[in-house]
Amino acid sequence: MSKQQGLTPAELEVTQKIQTHFPRELNAEVLGFANSCPIQDITNAIAEMLDRLANGTKTATPKLLKLITSIQTSTIERFIATDCFKAGETVDGVKIGWLNNSFRRLFLPKVETGIQSVKIKVHQLLRNSKDLGIRAEISETHEEIKLAHFWLVLKAHNDKKVGNWIIAYIIGTDGNLWAVHANWCGGGWDLYASSVEYPRPWSADYQVCSR
Repeated sequence: MSKQQGLTPAELEVTQKIQTHFPRELNAEVLGFANSCPIQDITNAIAEMLDRLANGTKTATPKLLKLITSIQTSTIERFIATDCFKAGETVDGVKIGWLNNSFRRLFLPKVETGIQSVKIKVHQLLRNSKDLGIRAEISETHEEIKLAHFWLVLKAHNDKKVGNWIIAYIIGTDGNLWAVHANWCGGGWDLYASSVEYPRPWSADYQVCSR
């Protein structure tokens, strides 16, 4: 069989090994991302990986996030979103400018109770990235924080400047994980809620919260 008609025996053996040892722990989002990639991108990635193996070199994936600070929270018995997120008002030193419709619908009705004390980490995003890459580096066990914790991050954020963005992954009233993000616009924090599958990447230097 010629190269044009099919795989060589060596190529066939490698593809069989890839099938046999394909990582089963990859989640549906990662697989969906791979399925949406152009075939040539996947081919190039596999060729690069095999070349590194042949040369005995391993290239570490550059980190997306750099830890810049952490906030130790106390136990919170009850947090009512409507008591804090008031457009055009300042509550406990936090000035809210505007709330988008998704945030109003998914997070204003929230009432959180019995919130345990945790350490909230605030990272700097080192390069542009979509939610998928950010969440993969944080890990599924640490990505979600409470809305009450996000409020505490805003309260502790003293170095506000126009264009300063803070992102957190929080469960909405629909039971799904959302990217909640705040942007300081000079007149207060503008609050948004976006799907974690939103195709546009976040910009480098944005801040990301996690546990």
